[in-house]
Formats: sequence, structure tokens, C-alpha cells
Amino acid sequence: MCLLALAGCAGEEASPAAQEYASLNVTLLEDNANEVVECVKERTGFEVTADPDGSVGYTNEDVPESQYEIVDAAIPECFEELGFITDGVLSDEQKTRMYALQVEARNCLAEQGYDTPEPPSEAVYLDTYGTQEYWAPWGHMGNYQLSSEEMTTLLAECPDPGAFASQN
Repeated sequence: MCLLALAGCAGEEASPAAQEYASLNVTLLEDNANEVVECVKERTGFEVTADPDGSVGYTNEDVPESQYEIVDAAIPECFEELGFITDGVLSDEQKTRMYALQVEARNCLAEQGYDTPEPPSEAVYLDTYGTQEYWAPWGHMGNYQLSSEEMTTLLAECPDPGAFASQN
């Protein structure tokens, strides 16, 4: 949706960052998480759930407290075994790419009526990446207290690039 809005203006072509942002697919994250759910069930015998953001979790109704450690270990193992995560360390080039995607996410959120802080300069973003001062527009969405349904709809419209950082 963002791509169409950007590409349709005065015949201008969308920037590479806008094109890449438009290609982010939250359905892929949820599909990956569903595969992890199956892997965890095969390993542990317990039901865990896939969330729309690609994460996996469980309740104490699904897993007895005495088994938390086993399930907690199986979840990241399955993500890694299935190839859905890397070592989590981004190169400078990947961080620069992530900055551009975060700016696009902020633009998309603004188009949907959500105000988030202005982005820092790229240099400040790179210097603070992975620290408490790290800027990410989705990190400020908790201020809006969205329902689960509203959050799912918004994530489909304006994906959180950070959720894709671990994807190859």
C-alpha cells in the first residue's frame, strides 16, 4: 500500500527503501512462527502459539510450570533449526538498510494517523543501534494502547522492520 501511494505521485518512482519496505510481508513471519509451533510440539509435546508478529509464546494453561525450561529452550532452537534467525548481529550495511526501512515505517504509521518521534540522523541511528537510545517508530506504538485486532491490522499495513531483522 505504501508503495502504491509513493509510486503514484507525479510519476515518481518509489525509492529503493520504499520498495523494499512495501515488500515486507508480515504473513511470512506468522507462517514461519507456525512452523516453529509444529517443531516445538514435536520436540516437547506441548502446544505453543504463533503471534501475528512472528513470535511464539504459551500460557500456563498450555505448559505446566515445571516444563517452562524445556519449552523455553525449544523455541529458539526451532527458530534457528528452521533457518528463521541469524546470529542477530547486523553489519553496518544492514544497519544502514534497517535505518531506511525504519524511516519508511514511520512514514507509513504517520499516513495511518500515528505520531512517532522524528528519526535521528543516520549517524546517530548507527551509533545507538542496539542500545537503550535506539530509535524505532514501532517502539513508541505502546503509547496508543491498541487492541490485538487493531495491532494486527496496523502491522499488516505498516510492518515493523525490526521483526524482519533476524530474517536473511
